[in-house]
Amino acid sequence: DNNKKSIAGLRQGGEQLNKTGSRMVGIFKSASIAIVSAFAFRAIIGGLRGVIKTFSNFESQMAAVQAISGATEEEFKKLKDSAQALGASTVFTASQVGELQEAYARLGFTAEEIISAQSGTIALAAATGESLGSSAETAGSVLRAFGLDAEQTGNVVDVMGASFTSSALNLERFTQSMKFVAPIARAAGFTFEETSAQLAILANNGLSGSLAGNALKNIFLRLGDSNSKLNKSLGRTVQGLPDMINALREMKDESFGLTEATELLDKRSAPAFLTLINNIEGLEEQLDILNNAEGAVSRMAAIRLDTLEGDFTLLKSASEGLGVAIGEVFSGSLRNAVDSLTQFLQNLSKNDAALKTIRFVVDTLVNSIALYSAGLLIAKARTLIMAESSGKWGQALISLRGSLAAARNGTLTLSMSMHTLKAAIASTGIGALVIAAGALYTIFTQVSEATQEVVRNQERLNRSFGE
Repeated sequence: DNNKKSIAGLRQGGEQLNKTGSRMVGIFKSASIAIVSAFAFRAIIGGLRGVIKTFSNFESQMAAVQAISGATEEEFKKLKDSAQALGASTVFTASQVGELQEAYARLGFTAEEIISAQSGTIALAAATGESLGSSAETAGSVLRAFGLDAEQTGNVVDVMGASFTSSALNLERFTQSMKFVAPIARAAGFTFEETSAQLAILANNGLSGSLAGNALKNIFLRLGDSNSKLNKSLGRTVQGLPDMINALREMKDESFGLTEATELLDKRSAPAFLTLINNIEGLEEQLDILNNAEGAVSRMAAIRLDTLEGDFTLLKSASEGLGVAIGEVFSGSLRNAVDSLTQFLQNLSKNDAALKTIRFVVDTLVNSIALYSAGLLIAKARTLIMAESSGKWGQALISLRGSLAAARNGTLTLSMSMHTLKAAIASTGIGALVIAAGALYTIFTQVSEATQEVVRNQERLNRSFGE
């Protein structure tokens, strides 16, 4: 009779636990839906963050362009619009085009000159694989050194591209050489094409960079100086490459060699001068190539981009262009939102009461989960003890009933803590909700599975007692 009473009470306690557990499972399912929604929201926020970052980088870069160029509002709008258009339609992003504009602005180019020069520079960078900033710096320096207009950038980059494909020159070597020789070449009567042709021949023979630039600079200085030994040996002042080629032929016919070169030039310039004498035909061919270089860079760029990687690069630029356009539309709203969030975080960090509440709720939740888990473990352990102690049914059933009650109380406490946590998180804003949801998702899943397992086991136990 005592056992029958204990079994009846045990069944009643089990049924109560089942009901509580079922409600808890419902809470977990609702929490899972909320968490999935939170992560979906987080994914959306990630996409928006990408848009915001793209636009903020572009806006920051264009602010630098405006500050350095000193452009008026109307001029700056043209620069900005052209950067967006080129960023969406070329392999470079709008921010990278902004870097190009900044490089030209630092060289003293006006807004109108920058707009005229940027398309050719972009083609050069796309064809050579170099950065827009370095390409702009080199092209701009050449334009200034040879007194060329910005509208001639297309021709300059075509000559550069042709010299890179027809000789051992590349952008780095070309840039280093031009730093030294360009300021002197114009004064000595040599055109950009003529100077580039000579640098190409020197590069093909192992003389490049600053070494070639310095050597060619010294040669030009001595050819144009009526008091120099080289000028006196020729008996005239040499102006331009055609005149120089005639002088080189004369020297070659006179068996001009190392001894004569060392006497008329310095030791660094002598090897370069002898190289030019020994490559007169190659020099003429190289000049002919550069004089007919129109469209060279465009062809190079088209070949480099005619690949799957090139297609992906264009796609990336187009997507970033869309990001800039979206950011442009929502710029005011985004700045207001950022200001509001900044103020919220500043106020929250100063609100000790809110921080203490969050800490109390989290501690309560952790303790509740621990209590609930302990109740489940005790119930399982005492059930096993009961099965092994068949001679002490009454005491075992009473103990099991107490364990089930403890588990039920833990479940109720956990449920109340969940509601308290929900209210506390809601008061801290959506950002805290996303963080808390991500941290608790694993715990919710584990506790939900454990509760369902206890419910199933208790139902089997009830059926066994009934039999």
